Amino acid sequence: MAENRVDGLLVSSVLQYLPEPYAFLKAMCALPFDYLVLDRTMFRAGSGERICVQNVPESIYEASYPCRMLDYLRVTSLISRKFTILDAVDSAIDRNGDGYFYKGIIACRK
Repeated sequence: MAENRVDGLLVSSVLQYLPEPYAFLKAMCALPFDYLVLDRTMFRAGSGERICVQNVPESIYEASYPCRMLDYLRVTSLISRKFTILDAVDSAIDRNGDGYFYKGIIACRK
């Protein structure tokens, strides 16, 4: 970014796997780009967040990963400090019956 202008940042299905997702998002929002797109981000159905384990089906490969069901209001509040949220879309992955849901957020710098 020091040498080239970046118009936007795409964060797709990664935020929930980071050890400090809110700190990462805050740091990214401070960078000079105009658009932010979060895609396939897992949120908890309800307030707060929850740390859980994601098990990969053996048919893909044998593994498990720690991940978070993020707090949707906390994420949107953090984004809204620097960006206008243009749209929030439901992801094709719908697991709300399991206590979480996936959503995408599209935002433009204020």
